[in-house]
Amino acid sequence: DACVQVSRRGCAKLMLKSSFQSFIARSSIGAGVTRRPDRTAGLVFCARDGRLVLASREGYLLCMPAERLPYTVDEIVQLGVSDYVVTAFSPGAQAHLVALTNTGKAIHREMDWLEPAGSFKSRGQPAFSTARREDGVRLVGAAAADEADWGVTLRADGALCAVSMGELFASGAVAGGDEAGGLLAFALVGAAGGCGARDRRP
Repeated sequence: DACVQVSRRGCAKLMLKSSFQSFIARSSIGAGVTRRPDRTAGLVFCARDGRLVLASREGYLLCMPAERLPYTVDEIVQLGVSDYVVTAFSPGAQAHLVALTNTGKAIHREMDWLEPAGSFKSRGQPAFSTARREDGVRLVGAAAADEADWGVTLRADGALCAVSMGELFASGAVAGGDEAGGLLAFALVGAAGGCGARDRRP
């Protein structure tokens, strides 16, 4: 039904299908930012009655109903000075939320744990404690997933590793988080993430 443009500093713009098609025809949707040095983070396809979830590097998750998103670029989450959005997604009907930290720890919650933000002034829900944040723990990615999905992690040494969500839910961690620099990124490649086929190892 719609596409949402998201920036690193938490700005968003909702484009309904007809509007997005006109942007494609012009080969440009704009930078989607209100001030520099902010920059575009990505695009998320979602249902008009769906939800948008933003995950920030410092471990905050913000959930916003798509119908409340602005049609012009506006800041929808309040981030700290050094914080930024690492991923954005629409959970659809998925029941599980998984977020991965730079230490390899998996944070697994039922999707119902995410509460809709009350306003654009919200920072979102913390995925881990302040003490862990002060110790240097950071989020490298988050997604809506089920046990049949697969994800990919990028380690600081450049290694890419395929991760079964079923195994990740069971173990609670992935290898590589104890390496120098830990994990740098995590992305879902199963059908829920919109990047691949379900039940198919990448």
